[in-house]
Amino acid sequence: MIINKNTILYRTNQAWKYKFIVMGAIAAAIPMIILGFNLSALEWLRTLCLIAIGAYSVIGFIFGYTIKCPACKSRWWWESLKHPLGGKKSVQYLYQESCPSCGFINDTST
Repeated sequence: MIINKNTILYRTNQAWKYKFIVMGAIAAAIPMIILGFNLSALEWLRTLCLIAIGAYSVIGFIFGYTIKCPACKSRWWWESLKHPLGGKKSVQYLYQESCPSCGFINDTST
């Protein structure tokens, strides 16, 4: 997963948080797929997988919530959840070159 180096997410050193969320979602999908095809799985295995998926959901939400603007503290991931893509106030923080709330740029070239 490549994030453009011109985006505010990359320039504020927060791209790793987004990558963590995506990789965790992929890792959580594996037990879901296994359980989906193996309906006769042992009860303890099923319980363990569901606990792991629930734990990822909580941890992923916490990491997503920490993605914020260093200047105005606007929480970009939370804003993208509140305003779905395509809406009037959508926040596409993966492609933003500045903070959608305050315009902070964090230009590292100077």
